[in-house]
Amino acid sequence: MKAATEQEIDAAFASFGSRGVQALLVGADPSFRHLRDTSQPWPPVLVYKLRPFVEAGGLASYGPDLAEADRQLVAYAGKVLGSTSPSDLPIVQPTKFELMINMKTATQLDLTIPPLILARANEVIE
Repeated sequence: MKAATEQEIDAAFASFGSRGVQALLVGADPSFRHLRDTSQPWPPVLVYKLRPFVEAGGLASYGPDLAEADRQLVAYAGKVLGSTSPSDLPIVQPTKFELMINMKTATQLDLTIPPLILARANEVIE
């Protein structure tokens, strides 16, 4: 199913239950930002790339540490504003990643998160 607008994305999410979708991985595309604040009938297991979705009730996220990415951005911008040409700067990629698990959601879904995964998580929402 193709979806490019918020309305099409909402329609796709609404159809997941009737289509038997049981799990979903949501990327970091800005098109999905509006989904954090909706009450769509989502599939029961949702894994995201960014932590704000887990803070809003998603099960888990694994992605770049946003605070670290912001620090990299500020350093990069400082170099550009300090007269370094952007073409002279290397491509910067995230170097620090974080795993976040929402145990409230896991409990609601009757999921058991293995202790080894919980031990490796950067943050666990109780």
